Amino acid sequence: VRNLIAFSDTHCGCRLGLCPPQPIGLDGGGSYVASEFQRQMWTLWREFWDVWVPEVTKGEPYDVVHNGDAIDGVHHNSTTQISHNLEDQIRIAEAVLRPVVAQCKATGGTYYHIRGTEAHVGQSGEYEERLARTLVDRGLEARVDAVLVRKLAVVVAGRVQRLVRVLDVMSEHGRDVARVIG
Repeated sequence: VRNLIAFSDTHCGCRLGLCPPQPIGLDGGGSYVASEFQRQMWTLWREFWDVWVPEVTKGEPYDVVHNGDAIDGVHHNSTTQISHNLEDQIRIAEAVLRPVVAQCKATGGTYYHIRGTEAHVGQSGEYEERLARTLVDRGLEARVDAVLVRKLAVVVAGRVQRLVRVLDVMSEHGRDVARVIG
C-alpha cells in the first residue's frame, strides 16, 4: 500500500466532536441528535472521505491511521460531553469510524488505531482498545498498535515516502515514547 491517511482527535462524545447526523441512542433510553455545528463538521468529514481521499489516492489501496483520542472521555471537570457514560461515547465513535474502516478495507487497506492520551481514553488507553475491538466485532478489521508498532510511515503530499520500523513504544516519565530503528 502506497497511501496512508492519518487523522486524530475526533473526540466523539463531546458536543464539539464528530457525531453522525442520525440520532444516537444513549444509556437510559434517551438519544442525542447532532448540533448544527456537528452536522456541518459531518458534511466536511464525509466530503474528505468521499471526494478528497479517492482523488488523492487515485483509486489505489490505502491504509488509515487514527492517531488517538477517538472519544472525548471524562476529563478536566469538563461539562461538554454528550454523556459521561463512555459506552455511549464509544457507540458514537463507532458510528463515525465504521464507514471509514469499511471504505479502507474495500480498497485492500488496513485500519490502524493508536492509543490517545489518558485524559481522553483511559489511563491505559483501554477505551481506545475497546473501540477498536468493537469495530472488529462488527466484522471490520482494526489493529490497535499501542505496545509494538510495526510500521510508521512518513507522508508527503499524500504518498508514503519512507517507511521506518518502530522497535518499541515504552513509557518514559508517563509519556509514550517510540524508539525508531532503520
